[in-house]
Amino acid sequence: PISFRLIIQNGAAGVDWEEFSAMSMNMLASENIPIAFWNTSPQDSLREVWFLASRFRSTADRKTKWLPVEYASLCRTEISDDALAKAEDSPLVRWERLNRKFWQWIVAVQKEAFKDQSQGNLFTADDVRLGLMAKLLMSREESRRPDWLFLQEVGMAKLTEDDFAASVDGNFPAARFTERLVATQPNLAELLACYIVVNASPKLNIRRAGKVQTTDVGLVLVKRSLLNAGYICAPLTRTANETDEKLLQLYKKNSGKPIVGIELRNARGSPLACLFGAHFEKAKTEQNLRELINIIIEKHGPDIPVLVVGDFNAVLKSSFEGKDLKAPVTCWSWRS
Repeated sequence: PISFRLIIQNGAAGVDWEEFSAMSMNMLASENIPIAFWNTSPQDSLREVWFLASRFRSTADRKTKWLPVEYASLCRTEISDDALAKAEDSPLVRWERLNRKFWQWIVAVQKEAFKDQSQGNLFTADDVRLGLMAKLLMSREESRRPDWLFLQEVGMAKLTEDDFAASVDGNFPAARFTERLVATQPNLAELLACYIVVNASPKLNIRRAGKVQTTDVGLVLVKRSLLNAGYICAPLTRTANETDEKLLQLYKKNSGKPIVGIELRNARGSPLACLFGAHFEKAKTEQNLRELINIIIEKHGPDIPVLVVGDFNAVLKSSFEGKDLKAPVTCWSWRS
């Protein structure tokens, strides 16, 4: 995790600056851990299948030089499996069907292999690591806990797409969603008595018509005491039912990885800052970060500060002012 203080100018009478504390952490969803199986050849009975599958995997990956150009140049069809099964026959459709079957086999191999390798390691389970983080946070005095929690890659397999559905007023169902978390993960009950989830974005399977995947979720949590003090958190993203076309296009460019944001307002309803937690797609971090900031500046103007934290999958320069940005941006990066 990284922790930091956030100092924001407040337009309220008699208050010049507001200071908050925040923490950002990638929880490494269990769904994403098995891919590590391909990093090193196992030395047990899985060795032969690893060599066979890893070579097939490299050959059939459209991003490598091994796939014949006639196939590598075929675009992916971003439709559901059901729609693909009913699609009119063509070379592209036949290839897509075959390609999907192959990758389904690859995923099955890595899941079964990783399950075998991780037997006895309790920390591979999402709820164990989430529960431990909650216990560590709640062991601190209330005044020393972060005001904000930005969590990426949170595995929440017990939730469904309906849990992210907007309330009647069109906003994120903060109270209902938090109650569902307590019901599905009781070890978070103490944490969620202190914090509330003010927005959540599940991963979208772009290659399957944007299907919601609750095994990889981005969360923004805030102390209930801040809301009781009059601060307002208005969702800026609605990934499960997004209506903003520019944000939808950004989600696609980001391969559906979660971007979750809120606008912080003071008791008068005046905006103080736009706060985001993001899991950016590798090799597209800087491009997607710039686009996200520009979308927010277009909507809210250049004067409101924008904070973006999370898993960037890249190292950014210490500061940059790109010609395609509508306002100057400063970035800080950490190397582990």
